[in-house]
Amino acid sequence: MKRLISLLALVLVCSLLLVGCGSEDKKKAYDYDLDEYISLGDLDGIKLDKAKLATELTAAIDEIRSEYSVTENITDRPVQNGDTVNIDFEGKIDGETFEGGSSKAYDLVIGSDKFIPGFEDKLIGWNIGDNKDIELVFPEDYENDPSLAGKDVVFNVKINSIKAAVMPAISDKMVSEKAEYGTVAEFCDATVKTLSKDLVWTDYLASCLVTKYPEKETKVYYDNIIANYNQMAVYNNMTLEDLLTSYMGYDSAEAFFEYALNYAKTQVKEELVIYHTARTNDITLTDEKYNELGAGLAEEYNYESLDQFESEYGKEFIERLIYKDLIIEKILDGEEVSYDMPETSVEPETDESTDSSEDLDAPTEGTETEEPKETEEPTETKPEETKPAEVTGGETDVDAPDETVAETEAEAAATEADTTAQA
Repeated sequence: MKRLISLLALVLVCSLLLVGCGSEDKKKAYDYDLDEYISLGDLDGIKLDKAKLATELTAAIDEIRSEYSVTENITDRPVQNGDTVNIDFEGKIDGETFEGGSSKAYDLVIGSDKFIPGFEDKLIGWNIGDNKDIELVFPEDYENDPSLAGKDVVFNVKINSIKAAVMPAISDKMVSEKAEYGTVAEFCDATVKTLSKDLVWTDYLASCLVTKYPEKETKVYYDNIIANYNQMAVYNNMTLEDLLTSYMGYDSAEAFFEYALNYAKTQVKEELVIYHTARTNDITLTDEKYNELGAGLAEEYNYESLDQFESEYGKEFIERLIYKDLIIEKILDGEEVSYDMPETSVEPETDESTDSSEDLDAPTEGTETEEPKETEEPTETKPEETKPAEVTGGETDVDAPDETVAETEAEAAATEADTTAQA
């Protein structure tokens, strides 16, 4: 899983630093005065939000624990948010029952917002066997049945049973299976390191203000995003508009174009921040440091050598990755981040039926990042020879899976492509 996450992370970073990535153009990107375009935040004023770090670490741990969760009947406490309650209910308006307002043995997840506002909240604190009335009002904009909109309603509700998903304590076995780390401590150390970098970088980016977007670089990003989805549409024998509206969840092609422009500006801002911060703070990169840090990045992203990494993405792209790391290093200033080790167990309290081996390579929540909206969509496969960040006439792949990852799915994609577009 670490390999998969690293590869996906590389695609992400390459998409975020697209201009010049893999390009043979020897002209340096943003080789001009950037004061006109970006106002930098206070680099020294950025501090790691340790409370948020703890929250994010807990979420990463719980993501793994949830894979081993089991549903248990609850008998020793009242209803809590997130529980599944089995209920009988009968709704009445002006003392009369109405169509669709009653049911027996209905399973309802508290917090799912399946019922009108207030219904689920009022059940919190109830115990099994409780049978009470709930007085509510249908919303004024109730669309399921406009004839009920704004009307007072009384629901008689009985709690038949309470169930909850129970997650066992994290274990070495879990992190080995789901994240390919040997121990919980190794997983936490690596996760804290990654999260610390992400959090301070996000805060620093937010503190920087773009005063004007450079037209050339913004256009390159925008054109590449559009080209990527045009290629996807062609591959699946669809029009771009059908792809966007039927499978990607956009209301219209125009809505996607607006998103693409905003996305392009977001990526251009990151590049502006990297270059201007490095120059302003005299963060330089000697050949010796480049070779040392570049070799480390190559290993992190599973390349055999820096030369192989360069041949795939270009030296300028790797330099930007290094500059970003050096800026983050300056912000953290060698700070040793401590954290509370979670409660652990020797073995997960589950059986083979709940230990889904087919999900061993599924990425955890921490790898997700901002990208175009997705629903169930056509097979996403790059055209041959297209690289993640090559700036050549708008044929780059902004969000598609890395070529190395795509190779493992190529056979399946080839056989499913024709039917997926019709799904």
